[in-house]
Amino acid sequence: MLLPMSLKKGAKQRSPVRRRSFPCKLHHITMMACMLGIIACVTIKKTSQENQRMLMSFRNGMLNAIKVKEWRHKVVSGCKAAVSDDDMVKIKKVSREFTSAIHENESVNNLDLKPEYWIQRCPFVFLDIGAGRGDTIGQFIDAGLEGCRRSDDDTEGFDQMHFDAESGKFVEALEKKKNKEGSKDFTMWVKHRIESFYPGLGPEDYCAYGVEANPLLKDDLVKLERHVNRMEPRPLRHLHFLTEKAAHSEDDVKKTIFIDSVRNEDNYPGSSLFESHKNVRESVDKY
Repeated sequence: MLLPMSLKKGAKQRSPVRRRSFPCKLHHITMMACMLGIIACVTIKKTSQENQRMLMSFRNGMLNAIKVKEWRHKVVSGCKAAVSDDDMVKIKKVSREFTSAIHENESVNNLDLKPEYWIQRCPFVFLDIGAGRGDTIGQFIDAGLEGCRRSDDDTEGFDQMHFDAESGKFVEALEKKKNKEGSKDFTMWVKHRIESFYPGLGPEDYCAYGVEANPLLKDDLVKLERHVNRMEPRPLRHLHFLTEKAAHSEDDVKKTIFIDSVRNEDNYPGSSLFESHKNVRESVDKY
């Protein structure tokens, strides 16, 4: 009868090879993980300050957008669930408390205000050619604000707030100037366009850039830009105005802008790069 070597007298006991190889493999895996961890740490340390700032800016932008979306969801869901005027009063309070809580934090060291960070990489961009005093930017911000108007019953609703670019404040819709009554159509168009592009998006996900050639409007636009970028929470991800600049088909082309000096109180709406423009001709005739 043949006996296994392990049962024969004097035979040396040998542990299975697998028992030695498994700890060895585990040791190698642990070493590899440590090596990868060290490499990752070294890579992070070597990451430039610019990349770190971009990551931080992306993170802050996401957190800011979440705050705005959470508020908007409360207003929308509350509006749908309201069954009485008292419910509407509560929802309106939620809506107004949010906009009144938005403030400019002057203590924040906002890197977005530095020239090297004026233009940022954003997944969604809104471009305003001929920004004027920033009225269109204000109407774009309005697209992210919510009111509650329902047509299915007699429950009294309320309008959304309006961001007044001239004062930099959120005001009641009734306080809009008469010559801005058409802004509601544009605001609704923006809202529908954003929602149809990707549900859940809002102005808070967008970088907004305005282009304005009139040098007389520069100070007001810079003030508005600084104000919006320092808001907490921000209604936009980022805002920048390219002042004393005009959109053109070629780069580095110098053009003369003719100011509509007849309508100074309306922020020179007829200013143009073309001397033959009607409002420019009226200014020439007057002065």
